[in-house]
Amino acid sequence: MVGKMRLLVSAALTIGISVPACAEENFKILKGKQIRARVVGKDISDDIHWSEYYRKDGVLISVDMGTQRTGIWKIQGDKLCKSKTKSNPLTCYEVWMSGDNISLRLNEGDTHFIGVVEKHSTN
Repeated sequence: MVGKMRLLVSAALTIGISVPACAEENFKILKGKQIRARVVGKDISDDIHWSEYYRKDGVLISVDMGTQRTGIWKIQGDKLCKSKTKSNPLTCYEVWMSGDNISLRLNEGDTHFIGVVEKHSTN
């Protein structure tokens, strides 16, 4: 089931459509401690185009279409705040999850991206 959901999410991101309502209904918002437990030390990716590695020391390693950047992240209250570069201001997101699927949202009702949280890959 997880594999099918990842395929669905990847396909939806690739062709620019939203995830079906049935998948959306399972997403739950996380609190700060839950964000730390589910995201820190892991990769978030779409399994094709981009990935973000949230290192335990607050460094964010992002790869987008082969271009790697080093940024920063931190948890403020119940939001995950990040910047893909060390010099840009942080942008804070609500974190919603359904199984290993994750959605970072600026505000309730905003269009949001969906990725998959995975064990960090060292390749």
